[in-house]
Amino acid sequence: MPSSILRRTALAALATIALAGSAAFAQSASKKELVIGATAGSNVDVLKLGIQPQLEKKGYKVKLVEFNDYVQPNLALAQGSLDINYFQHIIYLKKFAQDQKLDLAEIVQGPIAPLGVYSSKRKTIAELKEGDRVSLPNDPSNLARALVLLQSQGLLTVRADIDPLRVTEKDITANPKKIKLVPLEAAQLPRSLGDVEYAIVNGNFAISSGLKLTEAVVLEKTPDHYLLVAAVKSADKAQPWAKDVAEAFKTPEFKAVLDKHFAGYARPSFLQ
Repeated sequence: MPSSILRRTALAALATIALAGSAAFAQSASKKELVIGATAGSNVDVLKLGIQPQLEKKGYKVKLVEFNDYVQPNLALAQGSLDINYFQHIIYLKKFAQDQKLDLAEIVQGPIAPLGVYSSKRKTIAELKEGDRVSLPNDPSNLARALVLLQSQGLLTVRADIDPLRVTEKDITANPKKIKLVPLEAAQLPRSLGDVEYAIVNGNFAISSGLKLTEAVVLEKTPDHYLLVAAVKSADKAQPWAKDVAEAFKTPEFKAVLDKHFAGYARPSFLQ
């Protein structure tokens, strides 16, 4: 085949690839159907009441998908069955993405229902007795939060250099009241209240089970790095629809929804 024909063939192939890439970019930029995943309970409710209506006013069709674990939402996002998820803090996102070799990124922080200590047998945390049973999340990220919460109440001590995503009970250096820890799946913790003296429950699962934040004997003073983030695939971070989602979290309309329906939630500074 003459070299001129080869050149024309190569140029035609490159043009086809370029056109396909441009078409794919245009399709992504004009995307108007969004699938957003969140863990069940208040995280879905926050999106349903505060974010979905704003996006629909901009012409988006929004589908919310509920999850009951902390693994599938990121896998679904990476595999493309979700466009966005909202269930995790930034420490968990970065570590999970690194461990699973996923290319994910946060686009905005949002509110979170604080971790709380609940009890049907004690009225205060000061009533904790030697040998009391305390159920708490068994996933390392929330286990670390629960242990730090117990430490803040002077009930045990954990190593200062713990990895918040690899913590275990072995990281406890002092447990003077000989608390018996009962690690459980986070979604099952509200059901454990009848079997233990105290249960440390993630806010979204507490609320979805009928518990109120005001009923907790102790609520976590949530630091900023434990606020939830909305996440996307890194390649989508600059897409117009991703920017529209991020902007929806920063509006006065969203703050008004939080004030009305989600009192007591920890929030980023721009929603105070």
